[in-house]
Amino acid sequence: MSDSQYVPPQKKTTKGTQSLSVRHTESYQGPIPKPEDLLKYEQISPGFASRLISMAEKEQDNRISLQKKKLEEDIKLQKEDISIFRRGQNYALMSLVLLIALCAYGFYLGYAKESAIISCTVIIGCISAFLFKKNNLNKDS
Repeated sequence: MSDSQYVPPQKKTTKGTQSLSVRHTESYQGPIPKPEDLLKYEQISPGFASRLISMAEKEQDNRISLQKKKLEEDIKLQKEDISIFRRGQNYALMSLVLLIALCAYGFYLGYAKESAIISCTVIIGCISAFLFKKNNLNKDS
């Protein structure tokens, strides 16, 4: 709400007329009007001030509940992200163990050269994957 008053007083002198202007501005910001304005509203329409206050309280309750729902949803999404990340790590570990076991079986059967190539490739791939991920995390920060 804003109230403005403009008072143009004039002053006569011997050389002519001088004018002086004064401006008074008031502003107020908030969920409910100032007490003086509430009193005026109540005089115009009985019960209107209490309806305004009730409306502001309902708006605040609604805003709080929306913020709470958003926070709960964010927490839920973070937990899901962590779960998916852990599941991916578990699958990667199982795959790595399986490949190492197959390479050991290949050594046992006499395919030492092929098993060594596959083992080295898997190990280099895992190391590069971890290094690449670490570099991406550092770039994002």
